[in-house]
Amino acid sequence: MTEEELWSTPIFRGLDDAQRVYLSGVLRENRYEPDASIITEGVMDPFVHIVRGGRAAILKNTASEQAQLLAHIEAGELVGEMKMAENRPAAASVVAIGHVDVWTLNVDELTQSEIGRGIRTQIMLNVVELLSSRLRQLGGTAAASMKNELDQTRARVTAGTFAMSMLGLMAIYSIGTSILTRLDPSVRPSLNTTVAVGIVLLCLPILWMLRKSPYPLRSYGLTLARWPRVSVEALVYSLPILVVATLLKLLAMKTMPALRDTPLIDIRGVYAFGRHEFDLWLYIVLVVIYIVTTPAQEFFARSGLQASLDMLVPSDAKTNWTAIVGANLFFSSAHAYLSLEFAIATFIPGIFWGWLFQRQRSLVGVSVSHAVIGLWIFFVLNFRTVLNAL
Repeated sequence: MTEEELWSTPIFRGLDDAQRVYLSGVLRENRYEPDASIITEGVMDPFVHIVRGGRAAILKNTASEQAQLLAHIEAGELVGEMKMAENRPAAASVVAIGHVDVWTLNVDELTQSEIGRGIRTQIMLNVVELLSSRLRQLGGTAAASMKNELDQTRARVTAGTFAMSMLGLMAIYSIGTSILTRLDPSVRPSLNTTVAVGIVLLCLPILWMLRKSPYPLRSYGLTLARWPRVSVEALVYSLPILVVATLLKLLAMKTMPALRDTPLIDIRGVYAFGRHEFDLWLYIVLVVIYIVTTPAQEFFARSGLQASLDMLVPSDAKTNWTAIVGANLFFSSAHAYLSLEFAIATFIPGIFWGWLFQRQRSLVGVSVSHAVIGLWIFFVLNFRTVLNAL
């Protein structure tokens, strides 16, 4: 099998000329003697092999000394393809029948460059299509088991690509807002405006990526199903936080001299854009802006980050804390350059909203909770006075 024939195989369908040139540089030619092990069951390595010539057998160890023959591999076929999606020990052995020539690809090399990651994604998608074709020829329990494995692999590939895109968008957001904070104060927008507008703008490419996703929008929490129920449930779960915030404000008023004359309900103490006097119309505008931008913030953190991490790192537990904590660490770290306090203020309530999103799998509930808690803390209690007095 020549290299030109290699590019015409289904495995490498969809690669452009630049990707083929790159792949030619990382493929290694190897020859295996008869009965030599190409892949050993239970051993973990990063190598994927494309058979150039010869024939190989896929063998599975059994309780008896005789290994079970599962299938034969011919020229043009791929072995070890699941390493493209996950780094696990081989589930079966591949042994040469006679002399076998292969091209060997080190999967780890594909992760070191943008073009390599694109090649890996395309090959994995081609493998998914080939496995789908094979599934249509099978039936019964074996077919159901293989389809489940296929769906999981497909989810990891899609989620991995989506997660990488999200991290890239977060980097752009951090750099952009960092540049804005270095502008002269006379022309620099306020912190709240910078963060809100930045997150809203980032939602546009995320929506575009979701349209390209093979999974339904409800997988990312974008559904109005049961919206009255999830809204009421979100309000109920938010009540303890409202009570705690109120008690903390009362405690601060009792123990901090600077706040002894500050009222508990401090609507008139909310200023904006450098003003030092209360403006009712401006206050209403700020409330409306906060309510409108809150779903965008939750869309970025939950539908974008948390949902993709939940697919990429699935959990057998009812609540995937890895996805919840990971998404909030990424989201809050993007604001760490503003201040440590701002990053912490983003992270702590984000854990609660991440749990609520995991429970309801709906963006409606977390948006309602976020809006209510934020309005109560910053627009009714005016908790900024407490933070400023610390």
